[in-house]
Amino acid sequence: MNKISGIYRIINIVTGDFYIGQAVNFKRRKNAHFNELKRGKHHSSYLQNAYNKYGEENFKFEIVLYCENFELTRYEQGLVDRLKPVYNMEILCVTSRLGVTHSEETRKKISEAGKGRFFSEESRKKKSDAMKGRTQTEEHRKKSADARRGKKLSEQARRNVILGHDKRINKQPTLGYKHTEETKRKISLGVSGSLNGMYDNGVSGSMNSNWGKIGMSGSSNPMYGIHLIVSEETRQKISISLKGKPKPPRSKEHGKKLGESHKGKKYKKSDKGDWLYDNR
Repeated sequence: MNKISGIYRIINIVTGDFYIGQAVNFKRRKNAHFNELKRGKHHSSYLQNAYNKYGEENFKFEIVLYCENFELTRYEQGLVDRLKPVYNMEILCVTSRLGVTHSEETRKKISEAGKGRFFSEESRKKKSDAMKGRTQTEEHRKKSADARRGKKLSEQARRNVILGHDKRINKQPTLGYKHTEETKRKISLGVSGSLNGMYDNGVSGSMNSNWGKIGMSGSSNPMYGIHLIVSEETRQKISISLKGKPKPPRSKEHGKKLGESHKGKKYKKSDKGDWLYDNR
């Protein structure tokens, strides 16, 4: 016998009035009822009004009987007809879809009927507000991940994901925003002098400062003695990108300085085809 589905009632222990319903999963259905009641959104206004008046502590969820899914509606209808629960707004239970499994053909028809539908901004906001504060259990997350594992998105689905991402990016409040001159001045003042995280660490001031004056030249420079590695692929890309471009004019003085800087340096090719030199 299935021990998680069947018929339940929510009883007011003060008045004895109750609500009757059916559940495929008792725990999940109970949580759904009381979450709706706490938010004042329950579909039965009779039950909601009584909950508001007497409080949650005076309502109890009880299991009436266990049954298989295909028997849910039959048992619920029989109990509603016989007991006439005060908090049930609907006395006809045959409209319930709990425990019903659609055929592949029916699923396809439902899918086709839903294509092209667009929700209004108001509907989207209501759905978003209803989902706020909800967290998924680890078990639910694992099941969702297992269900998606191995599935490949169609080209159309991939495009939809990309378009959705682009829309979210474009909704950024600061995208394309330009600061006023007053705001720029305040930002500048806020990061200048002692308020700047780089203040008084030997690198403050103009970024064009002479490195020698602040003790960063020669062996004091953290980049001193580092190998310059350029792969063969990178060299080819640089060569291709520079083909056909006129070389910038160099003065004789500039050429002489370049020549002096390369004197005594030995270039060699590594086993991986990279060119490197060591300036130590």
